[in-house]
Amino acid sequence: RLRAVFEAQRAHRWTMSRTTAAERIARLKKLKEAIVARREALAEAMHRDFGKPRSEVEMMEIHPTLQELNHALKHLKRMRVARRLLSSPMPTATSVV
Repeated sequence: RLRAVFEAQRAHRWTMSRTTAAERIARLKKLKEAIVARREALAEAMHRDFGKPRSEVEMMEIHPTLQELNHALKHLKRMRVARRLLSSPMPTATSVV
């Protein structure tokens, strides 16, 4: 089952790469809402599966994930702007990201 999910994600990557910033923001907001809505269930599942105390799940799993989502939501438009970066130690080598 896990392999099938991975392959489906892999096949879908090029479609996702063509989404707009607004579409990605909407998806990230939906993910954040789902995590917040299921916070207790996630903590319970991680406690059951890994023996992690709920406070540890909150501090080490849920909170950092929500922080990363907040960061991505705040900076996504700027992160999608193509810019020249050095791609090698050689001063003449550049890439567009």
